[in-house]
Amino acid sequence: MSDESFVCPECDTATEKDDVNVSLWEAERLVLIENVPVRICPQCQEQYYDQETRLEIEKLRSRGFPLEEATRVVEAPVFSLPPRNPR
Repeated sequence: MSDESFVCPECDTATEKDDVNVSLWEAERLVLIENVPVRICPQCQEQYYDQETRLEIEKLRSRGFPLEEATRVVEAPVFSLPPRNPR
């Protein structure tokens, strides 16, 4: 993906370069990855990761996100929505 000219395939808008934080579940563990380079569409908010970034994340995942390699550990509050009445 070209750094300066990538156009969002969803809405045909030029994307912007940024860094984001990514959260994902690996089994029963929440994992956070900071400073992930991304192209973001300012129109529809879709995010696009280049191949190098995807490979780096996959390498971490394949090693099980080793805790000893973590930059830091954070505690996160957990919220639940109340059950909805069936229609």
